[in-house]
Amino acid sequence: MNRTQKQLTAIARKHLDIETLETRKSDGLDFHEVSVWGLLAALQAAYDAGRASVKTAATDLPGALRDKLSPHAVALIAAKCQPHYGRGEIGQAAEREVTWFTEQLVGMLGTDEYNRNCEEVGV
Repeated sequence: MNRTQKQLTAIARKHLDIETLETRKSDGLDFHEVSVWGLLAALQAAYDAGRASVKTAATDLPGALRDKLSPHAVALIAAKCQPHYGRGEIGQAAEREVTWFTEQLVGMLGTDEYNRNCEEVGV
């Protein structure tokens, strides 16, 4: 069970008195009668948890990337972001930004791990 599933299960337990969100193939276990105020509280808690995770991701991009992406995925993204040399002033500015982002990704892994992961994924 991933972190999101754990959070949603905790919300269901707290606000809806539902023990698990796993399908159990039984009407008596899989269907629940809930109050509208309980449903509203659960939806609000899920919304708030989502907003909090976005704020965390925005303030800790490297941590969020590590949490969501494998080192192989980071290496592949960095490899795909290699320069394409944008045209004009806007293209050149965008290219500088992409180059910066690529450097951040490679820096997260370290050059040796980046090279090893690129080799493992065939880039």
